[in-house]
Amino acid sequence: IRALEKLKKEFSARSGEIQQWMDPWEIEARALKEGKRKFEGRWLSPEEWERERGARESAAKEAFLKTIHPPDISPTLIGQGTIFAALAAAAMGLFFGISFLFHGVLEIMRRKAWWKGSVWLVSGLLVVGLIGRAMGLLLAIPEPWETGTPGDSKRVEDLLWSTVGQKKPFPREVQIADRDLNSWWAQKLHPRPLSVLEILVVGVESWRVQFVDGGLRLERVGRLLGRPLVLRHELTLHRTEKKEEVYRVEGSLGKMPLPPAVVLRSWGEWMEDVAKLSDFFSAPKGIQLERLEKGGAVFSVP
Repeated sequence: IRALEKLKKEFSARSGEIQQWMDPWEIEARALKEGKRKFEGRWLSPEEWERERGARESAAKEAFLKTIHPPDISPTLIGQGTIFAALAAAAMGLFFGISFLFHGVLEIMRRKAWWKGSVWLVSGLLVVGLIGRAMGLLLAIPEPWETGTPGDSKRVEDLLWSTVGQKKPFPREVQIADRDLNSWWAQKLHPRPLSVLEILVVGVESWRVQFVDGGLRLERVGRLLGRPLVLRHELTLHRTEKKEEVYRVEGSLGKMPLPPAVVLRSWGEWMEDVAKLSDFFSAPKGIQLERLEKGGAVFSVP
């Protein structure tokens, strides 16, 4: 502008033409002095700029969330091997139980051995009763957890947009509420399709987690013979000087406690899916569980 003003003084006969050259620069200078920003040929005030930027970012975020999908989770709640083993054990138990009952009836009816026949009958009834009790516990629906206000999946989506969509560094500390995580899981998680060889399996329908002081509860629900089948794990942590460490993992199917080997195997399968989701959120390899508290978990990056 100063250079053009100098030209106007030197070439006064062409001052009108020079002024036309100056007009766009003067408009820009006034806009910059007022704190405005230029966007697609328009000068916007700070308020207009923030509104425009927010609208553009919201549109980009919405488009991003529609196109990106988390990795598919494991489709099986209970695999074929476990089901075959359970069916074989139940069939064998029923066979022995019915055999005991039949033998007891024969002892009483033919040989008149009342005492021996009664022992066989009681043994058969006990075996059949135990199998029936076990099936009842497996198919029973445990007491529901206490639930508070519904969660908001938007909080989880904001983290995904920041780390994956905008490629920002993962926050040094992240606090996630269980209700928000459950809300996002309900909307976004999908199991992989079962293979043609996976015929006799119980598929996963949903995940749910509950954070408590010093531990967490995991619930995965499937369906067997039209009835919901609930697999639960309860993790207890032990606090050391550096971090939280696993102290104990317990599990149950329906209302029946599971043996440690089955608990650890099913827990490990879930942790494999969690590791995939962690990579999906671009979480660094060194991320650590800082603490578990009622309703939330805090993770930190060293």
